[in-house]
Amino acid sequence: MAKFAKIADVLPGECNSFSVGDYRVAVYNVEDNFYAIEDRCPHRDGKLSNGEFCGAVVTCPLHNWEFNVITGECIDHPGNPLRKFDVTIDGDDLCIDDVLLESPPQKWDGVYRYLIRFGALGWVVRFGSIERIECNRGDHLVVQTDRGLELGEVLTPPVEASKSGTNTEQPTGEVVRLATPDEIGFCRTGREGALVQDVFSECELRLQSRDVPAEVIDGELLFDQETVVLYFLGEQTEDMGKLAVDLSAERDVKVIFQPAVDQPPSGGCGKPGCGGGGGCAND
Repeated sequence: MAKFAKIADVLPGECNSFSVGDYRVAVYNVEDNFYAIEDRCPHRDGKLSNGEFCGAVVTCPLHNWEFNVITGECIDHPGNPLRKFDVTIDGDDLCIDDVLLESPPQKWDGVYRYLIRFGALGWVVRFGSIERIECNRGDHLVVQTDRGLELGEVLTPPVEASKSGTNTEQPTGEVVRLATPDEIGFCRTGREGALVQDVFSECELRLQSRDVPAEVIDGELLFDQETVVLYFLGEQTEDMGKLAVDLSAERDVKVIFQPAVDQPPSGGCGKPGCGGGGGCAND
């Protein structure tokens, strides 16, 4: 255990900040019980020891995020917990476990990560954005993949992830913005509408007539309302490429085939380098 302060340094109902190894640690006295957290807000690195402290709640001085210093949980933005340290008392001294100090302080890589479900097949993957987009579970976002702009449903709201923590994988695509109610309704209608069904049915007939070893099993109209994706099982052949060209010309849409067991479409924004087609502020 490492001694870092005196009990008298942190009076009941107050907070003090200390340098402990590579960390800046904020210590809170709640009814003579001591709670220590890394002195940084997981949102934008605000110094929590400078924030208002009442009861067991500290408010970040930058953007007013509230945290319970006992549990470490963020009250108004769940999924953004504080890094905590166990405090013990040795006589008049406050101590922290040396083992916790051996791991480097968490550093955010600048990418907010969202768990989003998208596509007719219901892929569930992480998307990223440089700017935080406030949203809740069940909200709909416009996301960028290599197929273009698509509509996605939020499963978990944006989370900052450290390079040494969890959820650090490269995002599959980029979150662009919240979708409007009109856009949500329009996309839902399009996926179930006559256009997709027409293209789907015609494709089935032509695959059978050409004896192509593939079966279309689903289809959807993307957010641009101009791209019809047909999902198939089987072998992709040159005939399917020609069929996509023919159907595109005849229906005045862009028709593409995608294997139903393929990986989800990719895109930005995982910083650095991004790779997304729109909306990234990484420059």
